[in-house]
Amino acid sequence: METKLRTDNRLFEALWDHSPIPQAIVSTTGVFRETNPAWSELLGYSRLELAGRHFADITHPGDVEADRAEVKSLLDDPRETCYSMVKRYLSKQGTVVWVELHVFAIRGLESHLEYFAVCAIPLPSILPENQVSIKDNGYSKFVAAVGGAFRNNPRECIVVFILALVAVGKIPFSTVVDSIKHFLTP
Repeated sequence: METKLRTDNRLFEALWDHSPIPQAIVSTTGVFRETNPAWSELLGYSRLELAGRHFADITHPGDVEADRAEVKSLLDDPRETCYSMVKRYLSKQGTVVWVELHVFAIRGLESHLEYFAVCAIPLPSILPENQVSIKDNGYSKFVAAVGGAFRNNPRECIVVFILALVAVGKIPFSTVVDSIKHFLTP
């Protein structure tokens, strides 16, 4: 059953398309390759407008260098797995949008960096201007632990994520039940 879950594209598509959290696949050069619909809701750009755009193009100028430094550490050190920071994006309308950014290095053979998986949790726009990084408060260790938990227990993490989406009303419970029935049917 575990192999079937991991190879079922419908599960990935449901988590990608219906997540309230903006998720993206970003190239090692910082260019958006794919975004889920939540990015459009967050920033006002269509998915087509975001595809091919560099992250610095939509990042608040005051946060670009801090973000670039974090990316550089992932590029330079194959042992680094992720970074987290609070940063600002600029919406299509020109407004500042605060997010808690989580960037995960997706590595292939011999720790070769292939691309980044990105999640951006929207934050209230009332954060002080000087709050840019939360890396030093232990939060990055928490994020690394979550990433490790997902690598070691992907099935359990997916179940928790799906239940969270049900709890916030993004996926109807009946859809989850129907999917489980499908997997249990020989």
